[in-house]
Amino acid sequence: MAEDGDWNWGGCEPLRDGETKAVVDERRYLRKDGTVVGGLRSITAISEDGVPRYTLAIVQDITERLNTERTIHYMA
Repeated sequence: MAEDGDWNWGGCEPLRDGETKAVVDERRYLRKDGTVVGGLRSITAISEDGVPRYTLAIVQDITERLNTERTIHYMA
Protein backbone atom coordinates (compact mmCIF):
# COMPACT_ATOMS: atom_id res chain seq x y z
CA MET A 1 0.00 0.00 0.00
CA ALA A 2 1.23 3.46 -0.78
CA GLU A 3 1.32 4.62 2.84
CA ASP A 4 3.60 1.69 3.71
CA GLY A 5 6.27 2.83 1.27
CA ASP A 6 7.91 1.11 -1.65
CA TRP A 7 6.96 -2.58 -1.57
CA ASN A 8 10.31 -3.77 -2.76
CA TRP A 9 12.96 -1.86 -0.80
CA GLY A 10 11.08 0.54 1.49
CA GLY A 11 12.69 0.31 4.93
CA CYS A 12 15.46 -1.99 3.67
CA GLU A 13 18.17 0.59 3.11
CA PRO A 14 20.45 -0.89 5.83
CA LEU A 15 20.23 -4.28 4.08
CA ARG A 16 20.81 -2.84 0.62
CA ASP A 17 23.73 -0.74 1.88
CA GLY A 18 25.39 -3.71 3.63
CA GLU A 19 24.87 -2.35 7.16
CA THR A 20 22.90 -5.44 8.28
CA LYS A 21 22.25 -8.97 7.03
CA ALA A 22 18.50 -9.09 7.70
CA VAL A 23 15.48 -6.80 8.01
CA VAL A 24 12.12 -7.68 9.61
CA ASP A 25 9.09 -5.41 9.60
CA GLU A 26 5.31 -5.42 9.47
CA ARG A 27 3.56 -4.29 6.30
CA ARG A 28 0.08 -4.14 4.87
CA TYR A 29 -0.55 -5.83 1.54
CA LEU A 30 -3.42 -5.43 -0.87
CA ARG A 31 -4.90 -8.64 -2.29
CA LYS A 32 -6.32 -8.85 -5.81
CA ASP A 33 -9.84 -8.87 -4.35
CA GLY A 34 -9.17 -5.52 -2.65
CA THR A 35 -8.87 -6.76 0.94
CA VAL A 36 -5.97 -5.62 3.08
CA VAL A 37 -3.86 -8.19 4.97
CA GLY A 38 -1.08 -7.75 7.49
CA GLY A 39 2.27 -9.32 6.74
CA LEU A 40 5.46 -9.91 8.68
CA ARG A 41 8.19 -9.38 6.08
CA SER A 42 11.63 -10.92 6.62
CA ILE A 43 14.39 -10.17 4.11
CA THR A 44 17.86 -11.70 4.38
CA ALA A 45 20.97 -11.06 2.34
CA ILE A 46 22.73 -14.19 1.09
CA SER A 47 26.46 -13.75 0.55
CA GLU A 48 29.08 -15.63 -1.39
CA ASP A 49 32.69 -15.04 -0.34
CA GLY A 50 31.53 -12.18 1.88
CA VAL A 51 29.80 -10.37 -0.99
CA PRO A 52 25.98 -10.00 -0.93
CA ARG A 53 24.69 -11.82 -4.04
CA TYR A 54 21.01 -12.62 -3.40
CA THR A 55 18.10 -11.74 -1.16
CA LEU A 56 15.56 -14.10 0.36
CA ALA A 57 12.18 -12.62 1.29
CA ILE A 58 9.45 -14.34 3.29
CA VAL A 59 6.08 -12.80 4.13
CA GLN A 60 3.96 -14.36 6.88
CA ASP A 61 0.24 -13.52 7.07
CA ILE A 62 -0.38 -11.93 10.49
CA THR A 63 -3.87 -10.57 9.79
CA GLU A 64 -5.53 -12.67 12.49
CA ARG A 65 -3.00 -11.58 15.11
CA LEU A 66 -3.46 -7.90 14.21
CA ASN A 67 -7.25 -8.24 14.38
CA THR A 68 -6.98 -9.87 17.83
CA GLU A 69 -4.70 -7.07 19.05
CA ARG A 70 -7.19 -4.44 17.81
CA THR A 71 -10.04 -6.24 19.60
CA ILE A 72 -8.10 -6.39 22.88
CA HIS A 73 -7.17 -2.71 22.58
CA TYR A 74 -10.80 -1.77 21.89
CA MET A 75 -12.04 -3.76 24.89
CA ALA A 76 -9.47 -2.25 27.28
